[in-house]
Amino acid sequence: MEGRVKFLQYLPSKPDNYGLKIFWICDSKTAYPLRAISYIGKYGERRTNLGRETVKELAMPYCKSGRNITFDNFITDKELLLWLRKQGLTGVGTVRRVKRFLPEKFKHGKDLKKIRIKLCFHL
Repeated sequence: MEGRVKFLQYLPSKPDNYGLKIFWICDSKTAYPLRAISYIGKYGERRTNLGRETVKELAMPYCKSGRNITFDNFITDKELLLWLRKQGLTGVGTVRRVKRFLPEKFKHGKDLKKIRIKLCFHL
């Protein structure tokens, strides 16, 4: 990547180790990008949940539309799902076993590999 910007990110898992981090909200049927936010550093002085704040900002124009938002395990958060529900949206995402909000029976167990789907929360 050429040029100089202050918000260049080091991304060791990517082929080019340095790049810009951009969060997108896209239409699932057409894969057309609807909105984007560039990550230019932390939000102010206070420590916030980057994933939660980014999803809130991207989803704001679609509140009360009844749409579903799908995200990955970096972003999945109980507080975010509760916020989406209040805004007339739903959310689906994978969850890491180390998340604090996950019930203990979902974190450990021999049956987890056998059972593919478990309903864990009804918000």
